[in-house]
Amino acid sequence: MKQIWMSAILVLGVGYAATIPYQGLATDAKNNSKADSSYAVGFALYPDSIGGTALWNESQNIATKNGLLSTTLGLITTIPDNLFHGSALYLGVSFDGGSEGTRVLLGTTPWATAAGKSGSSGFADSAGKAAGLNDSVAALRSIFASQMDSMKALRDAMAAQGAAIVSKDRVGKAHVADSAKVTAGLNDSVRALRLAIDDSTRCLRNGLADTILTLCSNALGDSVHFVRANVHDTADGLQVRIKDTSLALRATIVDSAASYRAGLTNSAKALRDTAANLRKALFKLNATANTRARAIASLASRVDALLTLLSSLNHGSAWNTAVSYGYLKDSRDGQGYLTVLIGSQTWMAQNLSYRNVTGSTDTVGVCYNNSSDSCAKYGRLYTWAEVMQGASSSRASPSGVKGVCPAGWHVPSDTEWTTMLHVVDTANTVDGKMLKSTNGWATNTGTDSYGFRALPGGDFGGASFSDVGSSGYWWSASERNATSAWRRYMSYGLDFVRGYNYDKTDRYSLRCLKD
Repeated sequence: MKQIWMSAILVLGVGYAATIPYQGLATDAKNNSKADSSYAVGFALYPDSIGGTALWNESQNIATKNGLLSTTLGLITTIPDNLFHGSALYLGVSFDGGSEGTRVLLGTTPWATAAGKSGSSGFADSAGKAAGLNDSVAALRSIFASQMDSMKALRDAMAAQGAAIVSKDRVGKAHVADSAKVTAGLNDSVRALRLAIDDSTRCLRNGLADTILTLCSNALGDSVHFVRANVHDTADGLQVRIKDTSLALRATIVDSAASYRAGLTNSAKALRDTAANLRKALFKLNATANTRARAIASLASRVDALLTLLSSLNHGSAWNTAVSYGYLKDSRDGQGYLTVLIGSQTWMAQNLSYRNVTGSTDTVGVCYNNSSDSCAKYGRLYTWAEVMQGASSSRASPSGVKGVCPAGWHVPSDTEWTTMLHVVDTANTVDGKMLKSTNGWATNTGTDSYGFRALPGGDFGGASFSDVGSSGYWWSASERNATSAWRRYMSYGLDFVRGYNYDKTDRYSLRCLKD
């Protein structure tokens, strides 16, 4: 199927969306009109007659009548009006998925769209002037209807003349008859059509140009004059109001400033005198208060340490009286712990017993055999996750893992445990004996030479508690893999401290290290 004739003009719809009426004739390879049916027709606009990228395209299903196609482009996919601002446009058409035929230059004036927009800006009598455009468009439609009649007559003439071109002789060979007459008739028809199209184009251009010039000139002049007059009046009125307001505001500011200045001067003098007297009185009070506060704080710390010591003694724990202990009070629950300096590290001298109480429910750690007496003596038993409180494993020194420890303290890494043990015994042969408490172990008690006072608090592994009185286990902040972490182990049968990695879900004791 091919397109043998096409007419396309640009018109403007409501809101100035461009549309293009289109008419064409579909024929087969023998130039016979195709049977009436519905065909898929593709349209595209290009900036060039060949090649290039389409600026717009759409597809339509169009029903033919006597081979004629008639539709309007731009009703399915909007044609951007900026395509019609000065550049030539070529229309390409394809039928039933086939390739495009020769592109056709659109016979439109590039300024038609812009002129339409100018007429829609609210100018006076725009409706009457737009009627001129409508008359021009109607005239254009009439011209192209006449061209359509000419094209139909041309088609009929070509069909009649083509029938006489070829005839057959007795032996089946083709020969051309009267070809010179046929050619002369075709040339005359083409020339007549070209002259008609040229006349129509000039008529349309002159009519549109005159109408657009009159519409834009008159409407633009009226609007500019109206806007200039209104702007001038508004500016004069605004200037007067601004001047009056400025004078009133200046007078008010001057009066208020004088009044405030006088009041501030008197107030400032009175405040200076009062501040001087208060400074003298506070200086004397501070000297006395600071002295008393330091004494009270020292006494309170000693009292708390003594109460902690008495509590542990009440549960059968012995302390090394030759060691100078420090004291830590956990601000979270008010529990107190004695502390001890070993080398350059300050360790808790008791196992942590923090449980984060909510009502009567223990939310962190458990007591051995769920006995509160066990917690008072050995502290609580924690899983590795409860110890770390979401922190990542660390082998650094310091570990940087606060975990479940009080503020200012952290969970020691396996490296920090090693540092302390080397201070106690470089050879790692009797460090366990020197750190264990002097009582509380089944046999082979320690010397507690450094005041660390390690007790056999046992553990909880699997589904049961075990080893209280015979073994003590302490977590570190260092994991071995996803399921196990390093801990330190002391036993009644050993004089040294051992390091093992065990399941993170087991429960062991914890000693915190000062930051």
